[in-house]
Amino acid sequence: MKNYLLLLGSNWDLSQAEIKNFSREILSEESAGLTLVENLKICNPRNLPKSTEQIFLDRLGGVVRMAEVVGEFFSQEKIISAIKKDFVANFEDRKVWSVAISGWGVGKEFQRKICSATKKSLEGCGKKVRLENVNFKNMTSGQIFNRKLLKKGAEFIIWKRKDSFLLCKTMANQNLRNYELRDRAKPFRDSKMGMMPPKLAQIMINLLGDFSQENYIIDPFCGSGTINAEAAIMGFKTIGSDFDEKILKGAQNNFDFLSEKFRYEKDSGEFLFSPAEDFPWDKFSGAVVTEGWLGENFEKRP
Repeated sequence: MKNYLLLLGSNWDLSQAEIKNFSREILSEESAGLTLVENLKICNPRNLPKSTEQIFLDRLGGVVRMAEVVGEFFSQEKIISAIKKDFVANFEDRKVWSVAISGWGVGKEFQRKICSATKKSLEGCGKKVRLENVNFKNMTSGQIFNRKLLKKGAEFIIWKRKDSFLLCKTMANQNLRNYELRDRAKPFRDSKMGMMPPKLAQIMINLLGDFSQENYIIDPFCGSGTINAEAAIMGFKTIGSDFDEKILKGAQNNFDFLSEKFRYEKDSGEFLFSPAEDFPWDKFSGAVVTEGWLGENFEKRP
């Protein structure tokens, strides 16, 4: 059975609540934003051609990185040996080895020493080695994504726990381009009526837990359709309604635009012109996931 280390987003409580529906926590550390989990529940309803880990991560709004546990070690030498063994097994045919090491609880001096020692050890295999850490600092998810590190090489995460070191290999990282498409790049946005972040919409849907794909995700205050689009990306059927025809048309445009980018069926979503109190609740079986009215929108501080 594989165990995984999850690097959580900025809101610890929401991220923790979300992942409890998809895994069992072994231990966690809020100050580091790390949670060790097992028994992952992974589904791929749209049969996407991705790794199991990337499918799991893409489903979650509150997790930015996912690493498989390699082992627990008690010395720097053992850690370096395990990293070297992994590169020899998986990247022997590469002329250049790209490696990054991110550490939590290890201290700056240990971080600098192990990065340098690992690079030197890998160079002993006759390879050119590129250390991706800038000034020996931890990698950000943005750096990993922009440099395509997981395709060219590997990042290893070290989590110091008392006298031992948990070594993990990053297997999945958040896709920043996809979130850009689902947020800033969509054709219709309206700041006055609110712009829910796609990650928050994901978390809200995931709080439903083990929810049947046969049921609908219903948003009776759909706005620009963020919740509906995220539901469709997850493989759910979805219904959105609003009493503003302009906004409803924008939501439909966003839904159609994202269906081409994320390859879900356009007919998996439907948008109705209707106030919430007149919504045909008796026709649809499912769950309401929505963001209601948050109060008056001020363009400047009142």
